[in-house]
Amino acid sequence: RRIWLPNQFFWEDRSMLSRRIFVTTALGAGAVLATQDHKASAQADRRMIVDAQIHLWKAESEDWRWVPGLQPQLPEPFTIERAISMMDEAGVDRAVIVQASCHGTDNRAMLDCIASDPARYRGVAIVDDSVSDAELKRLDGVGVRCARFNFGGNFKLAPSMDAFRRQLERVRALGWSVKIFGFGDDFLAVGDEL
Repeated sequence: RRIWLPNQFFWEDRSMLSRRIFVTTALGAGAVLATQDHKASAQADRRMIVDAQIHLWKAESEDWRWVPGLQPQLPEPFTIERAISMMDEAGVDRAVIVQASCHGTDNRAMLDCIASDPARYRGVAIVDDSVSDAELKRLDGVGVRCARFNFGGNFKLAPSMDAFRRQLERVRALGWSVKIFGFGDDFLAVGDEL
């Protein structure tokens, strides 16, 4: 079967689902979810543009605490207002807002963006045992369609395998996809599980 990766095609002859296929499929699913139920602002003579991953974060303050030891990749906040302005300027019609690691399971920045235009945005939340079933249902109701798990060593947010399995069962019941983040060596310890 033919698998597409940016700038290359290759043939893969496997009967099992590989991590590469899983991740590619999950990203594609995220993009599809972002395009559902939206009255496109795009003109009929051009293709719809979907940004499949935007991270938002607010400056750390009393109301917006970051996960201890984590910082965003850029020094200044990347807010809803900046994202919308840049999307509008670039002609981006829809977007998937992926929860920034620095906010952990405090999904408010992502949810505020989705609430600003629910037909334009979908979300990817960070979830763990601290997120109740009622909160998962609420997230689903406002447009979250995917859970993110960080196995990246720098983030120190990797769940235990038991916790990971619990979360998979919970989000599976909602029909969500799963985004697994990490770097090459981060997956060595959990590769068989994934």
